[in-house]
Amino acid sequence: MNNCHQYFRLICLCTILFIVHFFCTACNTAKTHMSLADAASDGNLAFVEKNVEADADINQRDSYGYTPLMIATYHNNHHVVDYLLERGADVNLQGKDGRTAIILATCNMNTKIIKSLLKYNPDVSIMDKDSYTALDHANNLNLKTISNILKNYKNVLNK
Repeated sequence: MNNCHQYFRLICLCTILFIVHFFCTACNTAKTHMSLADAASDGNLAFVEKNVEADADINQRDSYGYTPLMIATYHNNHHVVDYLLERGADVNLQGKDGRTAIILATCNMNTKIIKSLLKYNPDVSIMDKDSYTALDHANNLNLKTISNILKNYKNVLNK
């Protein structure tokens, strides 16, 4: 009976090791097939850099029409946002919902990303499908600091 018990434990251990190995292999395979959008979402700057340097389309769109810049903005991945901006990501592209990176940053209340985006001259008059600009969203959400930042940016442009 003791040998039978040890044999059963060995079978269980081997099964567990096989399962762990299978899932680790699947995870590693998934990481090597990660898209630029996935990397932007995860905040995986090293993967974003590697792909952009290998001439990946910095403005490629996902099924929602979002670019890596928009996705990084939505997920508050500031370091990825800054990198994509430095590499020439288009700040004015709109997703299928009409939102731009500046609208997404406003809705996420991310002042740091808003300030980064404003350095690259986004068109803050672009409206989403609900006919709201970034400033409209800031006002609707009662985000006074962001509203002031956007108003001041707009005033500088109008001079």
